[in-house]
Amino acid sequence: MYRLFYVSTANPGVTNETLEQITENSRKNNIEKKISGVLAFNGFNFAQVLEGEEKDVLELYETIRQDDRHSGVILISQKPVDKRVYDSWGLERSDSYDFDELVKTMAL
Repeated sequence: MYRLFYVSTANPGVTNETLEQITENSRKNNIEKKISGVLAFNGFNFAQVLEGEEKDVLELYETIRQDDRHSGVILISQKPVDKRVYDSWGLERSDSYDFDELVKTMAL
């Protein structure tokens, strides 16, 4: 099992509708690849934790890096882990998550 955490800056024009689209599409794709995680958005920045098999997580991260809805992608942490934190999610969007909470998740 592998966990990756990154942050990025939303490009102008990202709306709640855009976020709903990202979440819905990602949920479907991630479930197929057995990737779980959470996406947080504070109005300006994205923060996301991805969990799954290392190869699958790294492939998804590369796709995410190339997405034109954000820029300045910064890889904060990546590491092997014993188990998932977000076990039952394909991808959830959580506006209630403070970015600090995601950093705490990476420390597990």
